Amino acid sequence: MRKVYVTASVIIGLALFGFAFAVLSGGKPADRYTDGQPWERLTADQLQQAINAREPLVLVDLRQPEHYREGHIPGTINIPFKDIQTRYSQLPKDRMVVFIADDAALADASSQWLLQNDYKQVAVLAGGMAQWHGGIEK
Repeated sequence: MRKVYVTASVIIGLALFGFAFAVLSGGKPADRYTDGQPWERLTADQLQQAINAREPLVLVDLRQPEHYREGHIPGTINIPFKDIQTRYSQLPKDRMVVFIADDAALADASSQWLLQNDYKQVAVLAGGMAQWHGGIEK
């Protein structure tokens, strides 16, 4: 019986290692989904790489305007979370929309809203602005 548990533990461990490797190595977008959510969670490094590669992104900062004015990622637009349900149609459907927020729940709710409204490419910046170490615009 112990041999079965050890074997199962090894198999599960290898599967988790493979998943972690795919995520950390940049894997396909579908490999970077976390928490069972149908949107990506991008690390700050992944987002910086996408920006540097000039990938067609729309960066949406969900923070309140006063926080946005204190410093934001260059090229972002500010749509406070309270306005996303009325202003989401301003966002193009043919590019990946990346939400940036200090509260993961707000970014997740915004992502869910877009997916419910026929957007296909949605992501969030994992950790929000606290994790961003790239350029800041004021």
